[in-house]
Amino acid sequence: MLPKASPSDTVLQRLFWVYAAIVLVSIGAAVALKQPVLIAIPFGLLVVFQAVVDYSKLFYVMLATLPVSLEVNFTPSLGTDLPSEPLTVGLMLLFFAHLLVNPRGRRILAVANHPILVALFFHFCWSAFTAYTSGVPILSLKWMLAKTWFIVAFLWVSLEILKDERAVKIMYWVFMPVLIFTTVWTLVRHSLTGFAFDEINHSLLPWYRNHVTYAGILAISLPLLWYARVWFPRTFWGTVLWFLPVFIALLGVQFSYTRAAYISILMGIGGYWILKWRLMKITLLAAAITAVIGI
Repeated sequence: MLPKASPSDTVLQRLFWVYAAIVLVSIGAAVALKQPVLIAIPFGLLVVFQAVVDYSKLFYVMLATLPVSLEVNFTPSLGTDLPSEPLTVGLMLLFFAHLLVNPRGRRILAVANHPILVALFFHFCWSAFTAYTSGVPILSLKWMLAKTWFIVAFLWVSLEILKDERAVKIMYWVFMPVLIFTTVWTLVRHSLTGFAFDEINHSLLPWYRNHVTYAGILAISLPLLWYARVWFPRTFWGTVLWFLPVFIALLGVQFSYTRAAYISILMGIGGYWILKWRLMKITLLAAAITAVIGI
């Protein structure tokens, strides 16, 4: 006598037959209507299903698309970055859906009283208030919406997914190779102009709008690139494989001609040693005295 199927097995069998029917209908419709794009429907449903069950894969895909997303303007007043921004919005919606269904154990709730998150909350509230009183409400609303899904996707979702070093390592391998590719692309194109200052923005195309965006993403990636040393073997080739992306990123920052990136890197190095040597109180006191003297 065959064992009786469990309720979960029955549900899986029904889902399989429903999906098989969708595949057959999509193929039939594609042939009948001479629209091959309809065959993509079953694959799209698989992506949606995977994202609903476990949105961490979608998070990593979003990270991988950041350096190669293209700015697309649908109208003079409406534009987006494809495909990263729609993925960011999707992550925000999935995060809220998961939070409503299962709020227990969410890391964001456990660290909600962290000073950085509290400061960000007040900053967001003030931004919302100024958007409400704005003289151009439609523009301010679009700006607030973008700020919302960026905060949720890059802060809240990151807190949920990047819980251990394994997850950070995955982030490194899905994001950094794409970033280094766009950096090498830019450096090669820029070198053809003799690294001319007035040609940097043109050399960035099609990946970046301007040299500030380009230098910014390289500068904020340098700490992770440097930390990745612990993941490579302590051999000659291991050192080369680790340091080559670091060198390329630094070269990219140098020829971006962006002073803010130069300063942020130097301040980041100083900030590391301030935290390591526990000099935060002394540093804040010195900064306050300097500010008072400056006034």
